[in-house]
Amino acid sequence: MKIFILYFFVLLTNLWGILFTNGCYCGKMSEEEKYCNSDWVAYVKSLRRGEVRDKEGKASEYEYTVKLLKTFKDNKTCNQNNKIDCIYSATNSAACGVELKDSQEYLLFGRYGDDGKRKISSCGYNREWNEVSEKLKKLLKDGDMDKYC
Repeated sequence: MKIFILYFFVLLTNLWGILFTNGCYCGKMSEEEKYCNSDWVAYVKSLRRGEVRDKEGKASEYEYTVKLLKTFKDNKTCNQNNKIDCIYSATNSAACGVELKDSQEYLLFGRYGDDGKRKISSCGYNREWNEVSEKLKKLLKDGDMDKYC
């Protein structure tokens, strides 16, 4: 019985470690599902990255200043094209953070946080524009992605 309890404790400890080591978990979703689960979808140009710091001075979020080149979906606001805006993401991959490169163009699928800020995570769709398939670009430009929702 003692061996069984010891074995169970070791197994539980290992599982606990795995859960905290690999903090970010995203269920497998198609592009269409990611689109439907997003509050906003935009083609953006990343201008610069800053950091939002918590009370202890640690970086808690990246703040990306972006130019919204084309907004394909937005549940909160209307036409935002050519507007400068900020998008936020966690600073590390364990918290599903995303790193964008300055001066690069991206297609981003995001959500609005409880604070009203635009947020992106590695669970969403985040691709450099030149890596986005022509099929997806056409579906977005023609407004045909909504039919999957």
